Amino acid sequence: MSFAYEPVAATERMHGMPRWGYTDDFSKLFSEDSDETKDYIYGLLFGATLILSLFLIWLIVILVFKCMGQRRVGFLSGAPFTRTPETSDIGENFKRPIIARLVFLSFGLILITFGVLLVTKGVTNLRDTVQNFHFTNREVRTITREAGDIATSLRLIGESTKEIRDSIVENLGNFCPGGNTSEITDFNIDEVAEDTVDLLDGLGDFLNTDLLDLEESLDTAVKTSEDVEDTTTKIDLNDWQALIVLIPLIVVPSILMVAVLMAMFESSHPTFTKIIDWFFLPLFVLITLFAIAGCGAIMIVSTANADWCYGSDSSEFNDLDINVNSPDSTVFNILNESGINTTGLVFRGVRFYVSQCRAEDPFAFINNYKADLTKSDRTVSSLSDVFDDVGISRLSVACGIDFAPFQALVKIMDDSLKVLIDNNISVLEILRCDRITPIYTNLAYDATCNYSMTGVTWIWSSLLIISTCSMIMIM
Repeated sequence: MSFAYEPVAATERMHGMPRWGYTDDFSKLFSEDSDETKDYIYGLLFGATLILSLFLIWLIVILVFKCMGQRRVGFLSGAPFTRTPETSDIGENFKRPIIARLVFLSFGLILITFGVLLVTKGVTNLRDTVQNFHFTNREVRTITREAGDIATSLRLIGESTKEIRDSIVENLGNFCPGGNTSEITDFNIDEVAEDTVDLLDGLGDFLNTDLLDLEESLDTAVKTSEDVEDTTTKIDLNDWQALIVLIPLIVVPSILMVAVLMAMFESSHPTFTKIIDWFFLPLFVLITLFAIAGCGAIMIVSTANADWCYGSDSSEFNDLDINVNSPDSTVFNILNESGINTTGLVFRGVRFYVSQCRAEDPFAFINNYKADLTKSDRTVSSLSDVFDDVGISRLSVACGIDFAPFQALVKIMDDSLKVLIDNNISVLEILRCDRITPIYTNLAYDATCNYSMTGVTWIWSSLLIISTCSMIMIM
């Protein structure tokens, strides 16, 4: 099963934002070299700083015009238009107020339109992102907990049978000291005993090394999943929260547009004019300032999001046929930059699933262990069958020892091996590629590089246009 990454149009555009010579490699954010991390952060801040600086200059110009007064700069000072008998005829002095007010109304409509788009295209996609993270993370947590419980069960059963295994190995090492088993059966019991000793001896290494690594890796995954769950629970975008954003962007400009229409038809009321001047206009200025600040902040987020999705080239994964311009390459570069142990199970596991299982399987040791368990189980079952076929009493007489306790140990070991085999199969079923890979692609491709990228780009674009329209309206 293979999943192809299809970038949205906004990814390349936002990734191409000017960096003033700084790096656009998202993985540098996780570098052990602090200078490389700063280099990337400076590149992110450049675009936002540029936009905020332009709006700041614009605000200063508006304040300067305000201070200069109507006599020097006319309507640019923010003073209301006045009509006198000398300027009431059709002409330039009459057209100018009409044009200015039509411009105000036009940009007011654009502002309201993009306020609606900010919510319907931006916030909605972000909500889909959070929900995607929320539900997918639950599945991850379920899988890691199931695998962790089974791995713990494997360890506990293995440890509980260790004494039994050691006792069986010890008894099989001197199986029939007082006689010859060939006299009572054609079955070569001594050969079976030797094979059983070799196989059971080899099972202990898995419990001491590989299984402990698997448990630690799964514990790490569970803790990470719980942290993500806490974060996504806090970031809960509901309809009422979207309305809190939308209502001011519709109501305040609409009221100001009504005031302009009333002025055009010379039907303003003094009380209404005071409410506009002392409440709605300052509120509109405050909304504008929030929009400008939000535009700068969201630009940083959207650019970083695009960098994550766009990826960067590296020789580390050339042999795995990884799409360079995808979040896959970013994940590989983060692994290399962050200094994670390349021989550890976490590194190899992430590499395996992100490459859609083209990398070396880090869980091959579980398959190998299952094969060893299966061989041991067949051998122990054969030994148990011999006890049943020959009979404990005959075997005890022939060898001069009581085999009844030993037969009970073999039976317990046989049952334990079957449980261990079943648990191994369950772990492999949980960790299989076609179950884990879709979870990764759902998070990386759909959540962060489709819904999130689309959402933050719409929010940034909308805030930029809202800020620009608001500034023009304030002038």
